[in-house]
Amino acid sequence: MDVTRAFASFARSLGLLFAVAPARPLGSLRRALLLREERGWRASFEPPPEPRRWDPKAILPTAQRVVALALPAVPRRTREGRASPIPRGVVSRYAAGYDYHPLLQWRGEALALWLKAQGYESRFQVDTGPLSERSFAEAAGLGKVGKNGLLLIPGLGTWAFLGLLLTEAPLKVKPLVDPSWDPCGECDLCQRACPTDALRIAKEVDTSRCISHVTQERGVLQEAKASLLHSHIWGCDICQEVCPYSRGAVSLGRGPEMLFSPWYGLGRRPFLPTILRLTKGPFRRRAAHTPLNWGGLPLLKRNALYALRRKIPLSSLSRRLLREYAASDRPEWREAARVPRDGTEEP
Repeated sequence: MDVTRAFASFARSLGLLFAVAPARPLGSLRRALLLREERGWRASFEPPPEPRRWDPKAILPTAQRVVALALPAVPRRTREGRASPIPRGVVSRYAAGYDYHPLLQWRGEALALWLKAQGYESRFQVDTGPLSERSFAEAAGLGKVGKNGLLLIPGLGTWAFLGLLLTEAPLKVKPLVDPSWDPCGECDLCQRACPTDALRIAKEVDTSRCISHVTQERGVLQEAKASLLHSHIWGCDICQEVCPYSRGAVSLGRGPEMLFSPWYGLGRRPFLPTILRLTKGPFRRRAAHTPLNWGGLPLLKRNALYALRRKIPLSSLSRRLLREYAASDRPEWREAARVPRDGTEEP
């Protein structure tokens, strides 16, 4: 049996794109992680620089190949929203629908089990593993990292979820894109569109200023960081939405990507008072199978309070909610709910 051909057929049947590379440490990734550490750009939930982040053999010593997998998630086209006095928050597209982790996890594990049945030890990770999916996906030729720091895949842009499969199987090295492909060229739309200047260095993301990362940080936020959130209560898509490759991505209109449409959960523009009135039970029923469940209701409420403060002038309902949370026993809620004196200017 040609294991490479059989593997490729199985991966395609699961709706996955893939590229294969030798299981070698990435020296460029090691240097980049150490530099980010020096700059203070590592997010609070990221592991520190260590060999497990750049060397596949630190995870699976017998690994021969790294397989980068992509699950397409092209969103349906939506009309631009109009400015509205209604206090609504912003949720990233990936968090408005079904959680991609289990959808990609079972596909990756199915491939790993199939390889193990052929006699090849294999391990799969998605997002929570130590290896950098984006960096190894680029090294394997699945796509190219754009100036927004995200992997660009032909036909999909940045609308795909990534996972890595380490295996002993001697799969044929198979890049998906030409190594010389330069998707960005002189384009810098994403850098100019980022409202917090988190992309001032091309292909590098300053996580201390990235809205998506800040929405996921725990505890009390310093006012300088809180001011970056604007109306975002989870994630941010700005640098993806302006990217010509992502804007031109074509939805297949079928398969797993449909599960990422905001038909489930809290939606992309939730009513902020609704978020602040939620209790654990209703939240779990509405968001248990979305990425919002990972952050949890307390974190989402903290971000909703920061967003509500910016809806000037404050309505009587907004003032009442802010006063209630200002008396909370949670310090992150108390800080986020500080009410401006006259309600006509941002606190």
